[in-house]
Amino acid sequence: MVCAFNDRDNLYLVMDLLPGADLRYRLAYKNKFSEEEAKFLIACIIISVEYIHRKKIFHRDIKPENLVFD
Repeated sequence: MVCAFNDRDNLYLVMDLLPGADLRYRLAYKNKFSEEEAKFLIACIIISVEYIHRKKIFHRDIKPENLVFD
């Protein structure tokens, strides 16, 4: 993340462009993941959700387009 700012209604996050880094793209590009790839992606998602939960952040829109991997 490069920076973040907000107005009265929205929070904006400025991030570097990572083409093809979201899970939706990866699911569409690859029909199947190997067991090792699936375990890695699931572990990343679990660690991320645990982290935002510990920080008491509520994310109401978790979907493949919003999961970005670097």
